[in-house]
Amino acid sequence: MTSLINHTGSLLSWSVIEYSAKYESTKELHHIKEIIRWGVDYLLKTFNSSADTTNNIVAEVEQGLASRGSKLNNHYSWMRPEDIDYQCWLPSVWARCSDLAAEVAAALAVASIVFKNDKANSYKLVHGVFTLWKFASRDIKHKNVYIGQWDAASFNSTSLVESLK
Repeated sequence: MTSLINHTGSLLSWSVIEYSAKYESTKELHHIKEIIRWGVDYLLKTFNSSADTTNNIVAEVEQGLASRGSKLNNHYSWMRPEDIDYQCWLPSVWARCSDLAAEVAAALAVASIVFKNDKANSYKLVHGVFTLWKFASRDIKHKNVYIGQWDAASFNSTSLVESLK
């Protein structure tokens, strides 16, 4: 879920940066910003965003239970995480997920531009970026460790170095 939210949040944030006048003309700018805010608030809860350093980040990635007959997993469910009413696999990842941390940092960075007029929120996002950047850059050889071997094809990160620049 974390990976999906950071990619979606990044895309929506860039759309606001590029097309804010269009969102404003359709009276949707506030709405899209609230959607982005929900996503970055979720991402900030996946690690200790108030600290200057962190040693872990939480990622929730289902194991593809649909292949065994169940449709209760993230490949088929498009609801908000707080509305999920079935048990999810929630691994806590320790110091071996530089790609996920870098991707979340990139999503927070672009969102900080969207919220640049809200100084407190923008500062909180930038602080999270620096915390995750330190975490991600200390061991970039652990790419795709957070998702394991069983689902690397579904969530393969190919742009880790770009995310860390």
